[in-house]
Amino acid sequence: MVTELRQSVKYVVDAHGHPSAAIIDIEVWRKLLEWLEDREDLASVREALAELDAVGGNAARAGWLRWSEVRDELGE
Repeated sequence: MVTELRQSVKYVVDAHGHPSAAIIDIEVWRKLLEWLEDREDLASVREALAELDAVGGNAARAGWLRWSEVRDELGE
């Protein structure tokens, strides 16, 4: 993705010829957003697993909900 990003970027320059903004292809932008969201999700999972590990693997003590409770709230 980095190569694709580098290849698609176009720079906007100010009156002095200095880069002031970057424009990227919309599909590259969407992929970048998806990648960032995946990284954020991964960080959340790692944090939750560390909390679970800190309480000896006890999901209730870690504050995790039972799936049946969540499912009922979602109406599934």
